[in-house]
Amino acid sequence: MLLTLLIGASEENEKMNIAPSQLKIVSEVDQLNVLKDILDMDLVVEAKENCILISESEDSVAKINFINKFGDKIKFQINVKKILEVSND
Repeated sequence: MLLTLLIGASEENEKMNIAPSQLKIVSEVDQLNVLKDILDMDLVVEAKENCILISESEDSVAKINFINKFGDKIKFQINVKKILEVSND
């Protein structure tokens, strides 16, 4: 599977406090649901901690935020500006 994204990211110098083995994906953007396969993570409807939150954005295709193991949204954010390609090769 190939996914090509054009992104921008905010730079924050903070500890993420994420348990990688417990990460799940919550997505409002169907085109990016493929990340569950690429990252080998569960796609769930709702998660209160340890999740990657993919949401719609007014000024880009989507924004990707992280919710840590304490349920706090961290400041680091990825802005998906364009989805260039999604293929199942």
